[in-house]
Amino acid sequence: VTDSNDGELRRIAAEVYGGAGMEDDIMTNAAADHASPFAGPSSTGEDWKEELSKPIEVVRLTMKDATGDTPLASFELIPEQNGAATATTDTPLGTFRRLKMSISQIDGDGDSIFPRASVVACIRFQKEPSTSHSCSNNEVELCVDSLQLPTIENDIVSDNTHDEVGKVLPENWPMKEWRQIGDLEGKSVVLQLGFKRLPRGMVPAGCTLLRGYTLSQAFLSQPCVTN
Repeated sequence: VTDSNDGELRRIAAEVYGGAGMEDDIMTNAAADHASPFAGPSSTGEDWKEELSKPIEVVRLTMKDATGDTPLASFELIPEQNGAATATTDTPLGTFRRLKMSISQIDGDGDSIFPRASVVACIRFQKEPSTSHSCSNNEVELCVDSLQLPTIENDIVSDNTHDEVGKVLPENWPMKEWRQIGDLEGKSVVLQLGFKRLPRGMVPAGCTLLRGYTLSQAFLSQPCVTN
């Protein structure tokens, strides 16, 4: 499925690239203030593009509780090999491509996402054979303090020994929620995460917040550089 025949993909692309006609409620920009680590005073105008255009090896997502102290789940995102899943768009900063990512959960109990989870995304680029470890920037980190997914807070804490499962979710909750980390204004790669509403929700043992979404889609946008 590509942007040309999928309205949802066109809308999320518009959020990254500044297109018109975007539905206001489809995306939350989660980290617009995270600038590119390659855009400092010592960089020339196009250095950040060179660094961020390298092939992506893996994106590692770490989700923690609201305090940022307790790990809850982690995921690995890897670019899919299907060429049809890659879309390119011309922007005021040059051409960008958007990669569809496969999702693998590495750890964490179950697939329901803590609605107030903080997220750290570590984007690792492939190393060039001629590049030494000492002079190469091979990772970029993006983060957000809270996903702010829809939830309901129980008046009392759930039983400390048993999860409350099979919870009916409100009918007005969206079937899909999108969250974006990074933006073009910060001369950064941009990560978009799609969360799908579950058939039923759950409240883990010892918690109060209803969980009703799971991570189902991911796209990463990066600049294209032609030699």
